[in-house]
Formats: sequence, C-alpha cells, structure tokens
Amino acid sequence: GNVIHESEDFKIVIQGDLCSLLIPEVLVQDEGTYMARAVNPAGEASTSAVLRVEGEMRPPTFIKKLDNQLKVKEGRAVLLEVMVDGCPKPKVKWFMDEEPVMSQDYDIIVD
Repeated sequence: GNVIHESEDFKIVIQGDLCSLLIPEVLVQDEGTYMARAVNPAGEASTSAVLRVEGEMRPPTFIKKLDNQLKVKEGRAVLLEVMVDGCPKPKVKWFMDEEPVMSQDYDIIVD
C-alpha cells in the first residue's frame, strides 16, 4: 500500500506509546484499508481497519459515454473511454457481447 505522509489531509500524532492518524475532514476518497505497522530489530507487527465513509450516496452516472458505433480497420488499435461519477466511487467492468473482458486479452487502464 501507500505510505501516508503528514499533510493538511492527514495528521500523525505520537504521544509516548500512543500513535495516532487523524483525518481532520473525512471525504469519500479517504475510504479504504488503513494499516499501522510497527517494526523493531525483534520483528514486526501490524493491524488494519477498513474505513467506510457514510454520506450522500449517488448512483453511477456516465460523464463521458461510449460512442454508439465505432469502425476501425483490422489490426489497428482502438481506445474505448468512459468517465463515471457516483458516491461511493463506482467500479467499472468491461464486457464484450455480454461476456466480461479479461485484462490478459486487452489493456485496461484505470485512472
């Protein structure tokens, strides 16, 4: 995972043996699994928690949709792009003729 560094979004507080991560204003994009890892010469230990943000829920909507029809010459590349909004952030899955597209067959890029 990503190491969290102190910023205006995340405050790290250490008071003796108590180590805290403070998120002053929780946003939907803060959802995820958080882990604390302690390391010393004798070994390491970790603990984790899943943070879910409750708030306004919005169903998925496509901000950028696919064109209804595409023509491309055989052997050429084609780029199919969508942009989606929703709360919590929706997961996008690709299908071809109702069958899931497997990423080993195609390059699937997620931003």
